[in-house]
Amino acid sequence: MLKYPVLFYIQTGMADTEEIRFSLPDFDYEHPQSYPCLQQALQAAREKLQALVQDMLEHNLHFPPPSLLKDVRTKGSMGSYVAAGYD
Repeated sequence: MLKYPVLFYIQTGMADTEEIRFSLPDFDYEHPQSYPCLQQALQAAREKLQALVQDMLEHNLHFPPPSLLKDVRTKGSMGSYVAAGYD
C-alpha cells in the first residue's frame, strides 16, 4: 500500500487557491475508490473550510461569500478527485 498525504484544495472562484493539507496515513493510492474513511476526511475538509471562512469574516479579510466557493478537491498521485461541494 502506498501511503502519502492527501491535499485538499479550496477553490474560491478567484485567481488564488487556498491549500489545506491533511494527513491520511491509510489512504491507498493503488485503490482510491476503496478508501474506507473518505467521508470522514471530507467532513474534516468541510470543517476546516468553515473555520477558514469564519476566521476571515471575523477579521474583515477580503474573501468571497461562501456561495462562491466552488468545491473541495483532493489531489494525489492518482490525480484529482472532486471531493465535496460547499453551499
